Amino acid sequence: MPTDQTHDATSIVAQIAGLSTSRATPITAAQLVDRFCSGADTEYLGRPACCHRRDDTIAADIDDGFCGYSGGRGDELVTGFDDGYAFMGYLADRGWRSLPSLGDWPYVVYLVRRGSDREQPALVRYVEADLTVWRFDTVDDLRRFLTEHAAA
Repeated sequence: MPTDQTHDATSIVAQIAGLSTSRATPITAAQLVDRFCSGADTEYLGRPACCHRRDDTIAADIDDGFCGYSGGRGDELVTGFDDGYAFMGYLADRGWRSLPSLGDWPYVVYLVRRGSDREQPALVRYVEADLTVWRFDTVDDLRRFLTEHAAA
């Protein structure tokens, strides 16, 4: 396991139930994009690892990347994530809320962050180390997307 903190199914359920006492520094969607959607892992993967696009139909910027474990020890924002539970636990400890009704844990994981005055509302999807980050213009755009996505 690449980190000092271990997340498994039990710890994720405890976080959802509000039993987490973590005081970790929040991670923004922009930080995830900067780290995992910049193409830094292109050589490791042997293929392009990132893509950025704007979708005005959903009012969001969308970035794709790779966030799998790439070696080393320490913070997973540096080393990447060993699995979906590690990804969920790390982000949930840092201000994100998991969406258990979407995905297929631990292989397909969704988390959401409402944003703030300085930060766009965001949604992330982890699919076996492939990462997609949606940064929406407004919370209403995020809600609309989630409503349509959950119904699909």
